[in-house]
Amino acid sequence: IYTDKDNSATLSTTAEADKVGFVSVYSSTGSYKWSQNLIGSQDVFRKAITATSNGFVVGANFQNDISFGGSSSVSTKGQVDSIVICYDNNGIVQWTRQIGSTLNDAIYDLAVYNDPDTEGQKDIVVVGAYGNAIDIDGDGTSELTSKGYYDGMIIKLKETDGNLVKASSIGGSNDIVISSVIPTSDGGLVIGGWSYADSAVYGTTTINTKGNNVDNNGFILKLDKSDSLAFSDVILGDAHDQVNSVAESTNKGIKEDMEVKKC
Repeated sequence: IYTDKDNSATLSTTAEADKVGFVSVYSSTGSYKWSQNLIGSQDVFRKAITATSNGFVVGANFQNDISFGGSSSVSTKGQVDSIVICYDNNGIVQWTRQIGSTLNDAIYDLAVYNDPDTEGQKDIVVVGAYGNAIDIDGDGTSELTSKGYYDGMIIKLKETDGNLVKASSIGGSNDIVISSVIPTSDGGLVIGGWSYADSAVYGTTTINTKGNNVDNNGFILKLDKSDSLAFSDVILGDAHDQVNSVAESTNKGIKEDMEVKKC
């Protein structure tokens, strides 16, 4: 493919379309700067990108294996794994963090967040879903273990090196997905997603999500700067309801983008 308007910068691969992702960066005036392929032997799902202090962070999900930044590659720990890749402003990989279990794991969104506990430190907040148990920092101990089949995950990584800062989850007796996250002006976070479980547990708090095995309901959670639950809201319908994105309005309220599906 051509990645600039003059058709002079190209990315090429012999892999099939659903096995390839790419990242292209442009200046504020639209000038092409660089591109990188994300290539797998099976499916590669490109999910999220956000700017950091010195570059970009990309979240992707992949089957079997994924290569990036030239010859660098990793293989899955289970069926589908997730990976966070940090590039500098020149497209050089600075660090990676693989998130995987024996089941399927998926990143849905990323955000850069001012760490409330360490002055001057920025974190990458990663949200999505995971199954079974995941060892995020690679020390052989699982930081998160699902309560049901799939739980929603909230993972904070240090922006400079990708080291694990904190991991938490929301889980129930059935699948729960966190699809979106934003930092808020008071130092907290808002997350949105959906639940097939009739109730979900975040920390020590149980939230009545009123889902069931067939239909899911959307939800939003507001977390304060200590990651304690400030409030929650559930979007109920008679079929499939999802919160796909959230935003903070100018009067410091929260707006959610809701998708309602009826079957």
